[in-house]
Amino acid sequence: MVLTSWKAIASHLRCSVRSAQRWERVGLPVHRPFAGRRSYVTADSETLDWWLRNGVFLRTNAVDRQTDLQRARELREEVRSARVALRNTRVAFRETMDSLRNSIAVLQNQYRTEVTTLPPKSVIPRPNSEVNF
Repeated sequence: MVLTSWKAIASHLRCSVRSAQRWERVGLPVHRPFAGRRSYVTADSETLDWWLRNGVFLRTNAVDRQTDLQRARELREEVRSARVALRNTRVAFRETMDSLRNSIAVLQNQYRTEVTTLPPKSVIPRPNSEVNF
């Protein structure tokens, strides 16, 4: 049976008109008597059934799915590696921060002990900044 519109083709394939038009780009066997995207289409129902039955469409999409799955696996592994690297960087950062805090505490203690052991201000000699004549 010859189908003469996208609506009839989509109805035969049990999909939307837009899906049938999209499938044309991946090999749906439709014919356009006149060249151009806006010309009318015809298709043979037996040819469409063969196309669906033999999995030409499914094989085309299966390759795309395989590629997508492989890319997803690669991205997942990349994320795992990035998480490990981030975790290691955090640990190193924490250790550095702890070391800095300890150094600051030591310096503060040294400063406090020096301030408490200084003689009174009147005893501290001033540097000669003025030249007396």
